[in-house]
Amino acid sequence: PACTDCHGAHAIQDARQLGFHAASHTICAKCHDNDKLMAKYGLSSNVLTSYLDDFHGASNLLYAEGVGRPARPMATCTTCHGVHNIQPFDKSGSRAAIRGRVAEICRGCHEAVPDAFADAWLSHYNPTPKTAPLVWLVLWRKVVVACTITNTLK
Repeated sequence: PACTDCHGAHAIQDARQLGFHAASHTICAKCHDNDKLMAKYGLSSNVLTSYLDDFHGASNLLYAEGVGRPARPMATCTTCHGVHNIQPFDKSGSRAAIRGRVAEICRGCHEAVPDAFADAWLSHYNPTPKTAPLVWLVLWRKVVVACTITNTLK
């Protein structure tokens, strides 16, 4: 990526502003939501969807749309992957080692949480009744409600 891919050419926003931070996932999505481009690099194009299904992504989406104002910035793509030195997450090692690395990132905002706190991270995978039953249930209910509303409006 070039500087202008993320920052634009003329209307450059201050990346330290809460609004920019909350909407920064849309910058990453310009490429990461592109199936063809991601296939070229062997990457999943599901990362945006899985992020928006996560608590942080859903909250940032609301904040970016002007609903509420967080006390401090919520986790976004750059929180875990960096800003100018964008890195994939290191999934090597034991489950405990991976969980420890995730927990260290979480501690950037959630001080003194135990390593088990990282178990809430969905890792850009779609939740299932087995892997994340509560998240799966909330998303399933969201689909049922949307279908009900759509059928009611017909």
